[in-house]
Amino acid sequence: MAKSRVWGTFGKQLSVSSLFSMLYCVLASQAVIEGPLFGGALFLCGQIAGLFFTSFRGARMLFPKRFRQFSAILMILLLLMMLTLVVVIPRQLDNERSWIVFALVITILARNLFSDRLFISRTQHQIRIRWYIALNLTVFLLSLGICIWVLMRNMDPAAAWPLIYGYIMCAVLEGVIREAGQRTGAQDRLGSEDQQDLMELHDMLRETNSFHVYEMLSGLIIMAIEMSTVLCFAFAAIAAKDEMLITFVITGGVAMVFYVGAGFLLKYWERRHGHVPDPTYLLLFGLLMWLYGISAFRGMIARGIMRRDAWLFLGICSAGSSLCLSALNWLERAMQSVARYAASGQSIVYGRMRSVSIETAVVLGQIASLAVLTWMAFHEKKGVVQPTAQPALLLPALVLVVSALIMTLRFPLSSRSIDKLDRLLKLREDGDDNNALADQMERVVVQKSRQPFATSLLRAVLKKFYRHKLVGTENIHPDDSNPIVFLCNHGEYYGPIAAMANIPVSVRPWTIAQISIDRGEVTKYIYDNTFCRIGWIPRRLRHPVARFAAWVLLGCMRQLESIPVYRDNPVYLKKTFRESVSAMLAGDNLVIFPENPNADTDAPGYVTDHIAPFFSGFAMLGKIYYDRCGKSCRFLPMYASKSRRTIWFGEELVFDPSANIMREMERISGAAERWMKDMWAREEGYVTADSGQETDA
Repeated sequence: MAKSRVWGTFGKQLSVSSLFSMLYCVLASQAVIEGPLFGGALFLCGQIAGLFFTSFRGARMLFPKRFRQFSAILMILLLLMMLTLVVVIPRQLDNERSWIVFALVITILARNLFSDRLFISRTQHQIRIRWYIALNLTVFLLSLGICIWVLMRNMDPAAAWPLIYGYIMCAVLEGVIREAGQRTGAQDRLGSEDQQDLMELHDMLRETNSFHVYEMLSGLIIMAIEMSTVLCFAFAAIAAKDEMLITFVITGGVAMVFYVGAGFLLKYWERRHGHVPDPTYLLLFGLLMWLYGISAFRGMIARGIMRRDAWLFLGICSAGSSLCLSALNWLERAMQSVARYAASGQSIVYGRMRSVSIETAVVLGQIASLAVLTWMAFHEKKGVVQPTAQPALLLPALVLVVSALIMTLRFPLSSRSIDKLDRLLKLREDGDDNNALADQMERVVVQKSRQPFATSLLRAVLKKFYRHKLVGTENIHPDDSNPIVFLCNHGEYYGPIAAMANIPVSVRPWTIAQISIDRGEVTKYIYDNTFCRIGWIPRRLRHPVARFAAWVLLGCMRQLESIPVYRDNPVYLKKTFRESVSAMLAGDNLVIFPENPNADTDAPGYVTDHIAPFFSGFAMLGKIYYDRCGKSCRFLPMYASKSRRTIWFGEELVFDPSANIMREMERISGAAERWMKDMWAREEGYVTADSGQETDA
């Protein structure tokens, strides 16, 4: 085994750790033999050969079976490209100074190899910091000496010095990126290094939907990083090949500023908000940035115009890929919890298994990039390949980014579900368990499920354009071990929308069964209770609009994990309470809309001009919850004011298990109803009086 490797890191990618070396080889190759792609392809070939042969030779049996079967084809392809770069292209170039490019590439590869080894030793605490600095400086000076000797003996000093300055700049920038980047991912802290354990773990995790989706997602992103970064920056370097130092400074500086800047913004967000952004949403945002950057850059070279905006688009690509890597680093640590959950405490070697998957994606992405660069280098002397005429070469990278975006939408774990999984694992480590939470995690982690991206986006839009002032949030005391049951006014569709968009904690709503299960029933219910009375919709369009709204509503209810309420069926109503208690035991807050829509038999339906009388049956939840876990349920009334765009939160009403159940139900429902009517009189009645109209308040 390769004992000195750091398994499970995302820092090995060429786009992050060796970008400047490749740029230098491209620009140096142009300065020496007027063939920029030759140097870039040669460096990439050496980088792949080192990674491929070191990793695959040292841990061949750990790689996926399909990759092992396909490896012979990859090896033949790599050897053919090496033959083209070492023999065919130099003869085609017919330039006796080609060996200078070889010397520079080998020097840089050797320097990177020793620097990576030293960095690994330091991260594993095998070398002291002063020795790390001294040895790094020695490696740099030796490689710089070789570079100066080769260039000064074979080139005019006026042409050699810019290459020497570029080499120094390349080494410094890579050192900064290496030290600033997050190079540690999953750690091998889950068990022994037995190969049989690893293979059993991999087979077990492949049956876990969340891990299976994540493995494909991370592979696509890493391959996309390799292809998009290498090709985009190679195009940029070729476009300005006569201004080597300026191009190097601008291109490398843009990459570094956006890469480091993305990390800085994430740290700033964490300091300001007290938590990191949800990694899946960060991943989506990064992929969209990335997709825009590649598309804009590709459109620019397709039009044959390489403006200054090109470096901005490259920077956007760097920032997007950096955000994706940050999200993957966070998710990689979270996936360890998935591995411990799925493996049921067996001895596992998660870090090593993930490193194998990562390096497989790195090799595949770099080989694809090398194939494109080698083809371009073979034709560049003939003038066949021009960067402005080959936008199709960026299509594979574009396809990979789009595929990763689609796969992200299939990823089922949010930050909240990961927190829940960690809580379940902690309970089990302490010798306890939570069956309700375990059942929920089985559905989310193992079975096929998806995050509510659509409703989250809808909530964000509503929160932005349906802005409300929140008053009384100090009365909200979140507690995963004893969640809150919010009680909100209905007011047709206004109350549920305002509540779901603005309650500052995650909640699961109680919803009438008629709008939660069957689309036909949903259409009939919302038409009879809402759309038939909306005057601004033409009568002939009300039913079709209701059908469309029913389709949207049913999808939202499923994404919100709503709990159906079987109001007129006492037998099925027990199911509502059982599901509600299970949700609360799993740490979910609930929101209930207790108004009775049929209190006025002459005008059934939810009212908008006052607060209707409450059902009291919802308070039975307090007794059932206490009987299950011995904790007093907390009911918190809230009022959403449509005219004031204000949401008020009252004080908690705590269920008293020692009181008579019927009187306690009446007490809780009556107190919530009185408070809500008082708030209505204060908010809506005040507005009506101001407008010169009479009010009952």
